[in-house]
Amino acid sequence: MLHRVIGSADAMRDQLERLAEMGSRPNITIQLMPFMAGAHPAMKGPFSLLRFPETLDMDAVYLENERGAIWLERPADVEHYTTVFRAMRKQALSPEETRDRVVNLAKSL
Repeated sequence: MLHRVIGSADAMRDQLERLAEMGSRPNITIQLMPFMAGAHPAMKGPFSLLRFPETLDMDAVYLENERGAIWLERPADVEHYTTVFRAMRKQALSPEETRDRVVNLAKSL
């Protein structure tokens, strides 16, 4: 999605620069899935994995689609999406490679 210009080139460049800046923070990790990675475990659609301290026992997965959204809270569902997330991180660019890619894309606009 980073290659699809929506709005002006200036707006896109500003957004990419902000993304690179935010990715430099110690509490934020940004990793891109390169096209060359081919098929990956999350191709079926986006999801949000919410993990909480062990004492809360409230982990959940949030899925959105065109017709609404769903929360999954069963431990087996949370574990499945945790496995998917870990597999994606292994296939994705490292945070440093991602930042370099984002900065270079911003410069090209």
